Amino acid sequence: FSDPLAAVLAAGGALAGLLARQRTGQGVHLDCSQREMLASVMGSALMDYAMNSRVATAQGNDDPTKIVQGCFPCRGERGWVTIAIDTEEAWQRLCGVLGRPGWTREPRFADPEQRRQHRQEVQELLAQWTRSRTKFEVTQQLQAAGIAAGPVLSAKELFEDAHLRERGFFEVCTHPEAGTHPYYGRPMQFTKTPLRNHRPAPCF
Repeated sequence: FSDPLAAVLAAGGALAGLLARQRTGQGVHLDCSQREMLASVMGSALMDYAMNSRVATAQGNDDPTKIVQGCFPCRGERGWVTIAIDTEEAWQRLCGVLGRPGWTREPRFADPEQRRQHRQEVQELLAQWTRSRTKFEVTQQLQAAGIAAGPVLSAKELFEDAHLRERGFFEVCTHPEAGTHPYYGRPMQFTKTPLRNHRPAPCF
């Protein structure tokens, strides 16, 4: 993870240096540490220790600041969906989609603090609902209600993903030794300068 992260942050640093040169006429020296770049994105864990002397432990997919956050089992092979609920409005909508409006009035789920205390029960009840549907059905239903949800996709499913294909993310490229294959493109596009693979990677 630190390899591409360092590249992105270093690129941002280089652009900042170019902007400084443009404004002042003076060049700058950019000193990048890959380890420091990786540490810089561990903000919440570092801040928790600095402020509370509390050492972060493994949380899996959970997040104690969210009402619901996790990866839930669905019907079918490799059926998993991610769901995140972090506002009262989203919780109310979730209860509506699940056909459980009564949950909004139950003492154990009455407010965010109560739901956090009963989070294991909330997760289990939600998993009962997701198990009866495919990950795509769950995603469609929840997103339609304005709830953050997304299917866990295999590499094959990523290549077939309608959203990525509509965006033109994958490009077919022919290499003299590797042959013709689809490759992932760039995660950004410019208005007047389309980013495309003009040629394959060079051979050794």
